[in-house]
Amino acid sequence: MKGLKKVILVLLLLGAAVAAYFAYVLFAPALGQKSVELRLRKHWNIDTLVAEIASKTGMDQREKLSTWIPRLGYKFVKPCTIKIPAGCSIYQLVQILKQNRYQTVNVTILGGMDTEKLASTLASKLEIQADSVIAVLENTNGIYDTGFNDTTWPAFIMANTYNFAVATDLKTFVGRMKKE
Repeated sequence: MKGLKKVILVLLLLGAAVAAYFAYVLFAPALGQKSVELRLRKHWNIDTLVAEIASKTGMDQREKLSTWIPRLGYKFVKPCTIKIPAGCSIYQLVQILKQNRYQTVNVTILGGMDTEKLASTLASKLEIQADSVIAVLENTNGIYDTGFNDTTWPAFIMANTYNFAVATDLKTFVGRMKKE
């Protein structure tokens, strides 16, 4: 009977030690002493995300991040902008990533914008390359199937503030402007 009690005690102590280790790994500050803002891109994978976080925060524990981010439920990188607070733990980081995965932004399009200004405005807020916006707007054959071309596009894109998902691409943007 005494031998069974000792085995149970050893197992409980071992379980407590393992639990304490995982709590330390997940909840201890791991991501540097400065707050950073990071823009996640559509074409990133978990390894790219970890590399960017490590370079921006000065963290050198990439393996730990690569292991725990997917295990805590963040498996696919979604475009968004996140703010990582100083001393953030891995668990807090994953919660920030999950909360911002369907992020939207307001895009203000002013009347009288030229092609370059509109392209830079869209590229700064959405997952759209400025060069592709310019190429589509300056196409003499027309903007997709809208009936507008390189000289009439300002009438197609109305001045307003629009709410878009950060992951919006150029076709989706043009489709939304067509509906508006």
